[in-house]
Amino acid sequence: MDWISVKQFRDLNLNSKLMLIVMVTSMVALLISSIAIVCFEEMTIKNFMIKELESTARILGENGSAALRFDVSEDARLILSSLKAKPYIRSASIFTPDGTLFAKYFREN
Repeated sequence: MDWISVKQFRDLNLNSKLMLIVMVTSMVALLISSIAIVCFEEMTIKNFMIKELESTARILGENGSAALRFDVSEDARLILSSLKAKPYIRSASIFTPDGTLFAKYFREN
């Protein structure tokens, strides 16, 4: 596509000039709106993932506290194995209050 020079633009009839101006304006507007939509989607996905992980951690913490309190690591592993339903979580761990590993989960693949 050849760009129109000022002289060529001057020689165009009024309908062609108006059509060219509308086309360029529309293309710029579409470009700006596309960039805005991509940025908005990126922020929305990040916020969703953060909230999703926070709620999952809160649920696992509530459910795992009994296993931790009664020192039943097999129950804690069973609770962590429910993370198979969340394919984006690769591993998780539960630690005792003194920092030792109590139970862990690793996605197999």
